[in-house]
Amino acid sequence: MKFCQKVMLVLSSLAVCLFLAELTLPRFFGFDLAETGWTWLHLTTPSADPHLRYELTPSFSGMMRGVSYAISSDGLRGEERSVGPSNSIVVLGDSITFGLGLPLEAIYPSLLQQALDPTGRNVGIYNLGVNGYDTLQEVALLKQRGLRHNPQLVIVGFCLNDIGIAGGGGQRLKEEISRLPRWLLRLNTPWFVIWRIHKFYARKEDAFLNSPEVFLSTYRDRIAPLNENESELRDMMGTVSQEYPSVLYGDPARVGRMRFAFQELGHLAQENSFAVLVVIIPILSQGQSYPHDMSHRIVAYEAERAGLSFLDLKDDLLEFGLERLKLDDRDELHPNKDGHRLIARTLAAHLKSLLYSSSRKGNQPLPYYPVRNMSYTLAP
Repeated sequence: MKFCQKVMLVLSSLAVCLFLAELTLPRFFGFDLAETGWTWLHLTTPSADPHLRYELTPSFSGMMRGVSYAISSDGLRGEERSVGPSNSIVVLGDSITFGLGLPLEAIYPSLLQQALDPTGRNVGIYNLGVNGYDTLQEVALLKQRGLRHNPQLVIVGFCLNDIGIAGGGGQRLKEEISRLPRWLLRLNTPWFVIWRIHKFYARKEDAFLNSPEVFLSTYRDRIAPLNENESELRDMMGTVSQEYPSVLYGDPARVGRMRFAFQELGHLAQENSFAVLVVIIPILSQGQSYPHDMSHRIVAYEAERAGLSFLDLKDDLLEFGLERLKLDDRDELHPNKDGHRLIARTLAAHLKSLLYSSSRKGNQPLPYYPVRNMSYTLAP
């Protein structure tokens, strides 16, 4: 067989293999890899604000793992608002609040909107959740985009891994991937390889960003000191679980960074006269007993210290069964539809009974920061 014929045979074989891979890979994974990869690549864009690092791409829409994502012109997940509501609630958070893996109507900010005011004319909820964000980034986003909505209340959807850097990995790799030819990124087979490379480098980069030396160097000016006489806090930090992410709550630098973020949020609340509610979302891992109780207590301690109210969802979700609330069997962070429904129901009941109660006087029940008058009737 001549050399040219051999080359043609090899190329033909590769073409057939590529064609078969393009047909079979989406069926094997249950979603279109190219479509998902393209959306993942363009859903966020580098931010001019160094504290944000990246943000959602305004006016972008796409499908990822079979779920539709639409970003408004304001850079928020949700529909465009032609007329602003008379009262607004801003919800900060990470991929849980953003609603990764779920349609818009099934996530807790949307369900909370339906519970409080389905019309959206009197109460408008703005979802500022962004995948991978921590509390410092969320406060920075509040300054940049949230305050323009003149919120009466800011809700912080706090996941326990927010104390570390959970979304930094993979950002550099995304920039490199975006330079590949457009036609190549429209095929499933290259994305099969890209996903595996990304998974490896994302973990490696996150580990680098979370290393004590790099963490201290990066956030040195955004770590609030812990006082030596805070014996209650020190005792809690000394007894946290060694499981991730609770193990991070024993580190003064991590807790100090959370303290700095909460203090920043408290100052913004005072300056702009809104209330803050920190909603603590548990890790969806139960086993024989829930191992992260002490971490919940530390978050609540720091929230109260900064003058913020908190709502711990642990008991409500534990009663339902944490394992039953997982979006995926291997995912201990993201709740499924039942989890979001339970979060919204608990949160709505808390707000209805406390925030909008006709018997509420002064700053109660959200301490220190007054909630502007919301003179309307909530939906039952």
